[in-house]
Amino acid sequence: KVRRQKELEKQNLQSELKLLKNQLNPHFLFNALNNIDSLIRSDPEKASKSLVQMSDMMRYMIYETNVPEVYFRQELDYIKNYLALQRLQYDNPELVSYVLEGEAGDICIAPMLFIPFIENAFKHGISPVEPSYINISISEDNDKIECTIRNSNYPKTRADKSGSGIGLEQVRKRLELVYPGIYKWDNHLSDDGKEYFSNIIIYLKH
Repeated sequence: KVRRQKELEKQNLQSELKLLKNQLNPHFLFNALNNIDSLIRSDPEKASKSLVQMSDMMRYMIYETNVPEVYFRQELDYIKNYLALQRLQYDNPELVSYVLEGEAGDICIAPMLFIPFIENAFKHGISPVEPSYINISISEDNDKIECTIRNSNYPKTRADKSGSGIGLEQVRKRLELVYPGIYKWDNHLSDDGKEYFSNIIIYLKH
């Protein structure tokens, strides 16, 4: 019975990750390709660098995440490339801030863990006409990995398919499967509804 339960849990994890990868925002990929295409004449060096970043992202997502855990530094590289490609779309260098504290070392983590939260910030945090911001902080020490995201809040309507991404309930379900009892997740709107806050802590096993 225990063995059967473990097998079911493994199948659930694989299914959740497959669904996550399949749903990862195709709108983002489409925009990134268009932005790179527009750079080819104006800034071919930047266009080439962006293509390499996109290639690295796709290779990681397709070939290197079919395992229970990856090196944390691989996830950080993926996030860095994701943010670089997102920045191509917006003529505002102040829009996104990203701070990393600590050394990734040989710490391992479940793949594609933080990207749904970051994608959600882009989905709901940017207005074409109002002041917008996305602040991301990731820190690591011997006991935990923590990701904090603050973003301006401009929720999309059901009719707006741009940026449609991963449902947060699905993310919570995956956290429960992968890190039962050793994670914390706090997410809420500010009192005035103008800022969304999300904080995820994964306590490391020793």
